[in-house]
Amino acid sequence: FSLSTCAPPLSATSGLQRFCVSKLQADEAPHCMPSGIQDAASGDGACKNDADLKIYNDIKQNISDIQKTCIVSGAPGADWKHHCLKQFITSVEAGTACMGDCVHKRTSLSTQCSACFGEISACVFQKCVMHCLDAKAPDCISCTKQNCLKGFVTCTGFDDLPPVTLHPQLVV
Repeated sequence: FSLSTCAPPLSATSGLQRFCVSKLQADEAPHCMPSGIQDAASGDGACKNDADLKIYNDIKQNISDIQKTCIVSGAPGADWKHHCLKQFITSVEAGTACMGDCVHKRTSLSTQCSACFGEISACVFQKCVMHCLDAKAPDCISCTKQNCLKGFVTCTGFDDLPPVTLHPQLVV
């Protein structure tokens, strides 16, 4: 895959330089990620190491809430300009990098593993956003599994999406 420098910087305090990584599938746009995590994008099972597995087992029941916090608040200490939703509105690449950085800072998962959560967030943003106003809604889970599961499983090395407690759909 090819690498090129992306701008603007992720944040003034992150110290992470982002790179565009061309996806292996031609139909997907390049995604920007913190430097040093290109292996995660190539699907090496970035989370299948003892340290990440221990952390993930402790947080997997709450990862949807952590991702929601990243969307609305960004990484710890981020100002409103660096909330991940604002970053996604700026560009998918910036939102992907923001989510990976935020998950890393909020969970201590490795940058390689956290990048996979940035990638699935980008996939959901691009393909399921209207179904995922509530990330725990059955339509959101279904859309995410249909469109984003394969990439997440390849990237993380996990067998499935993190577990969620489904919110019942309201019948109007």
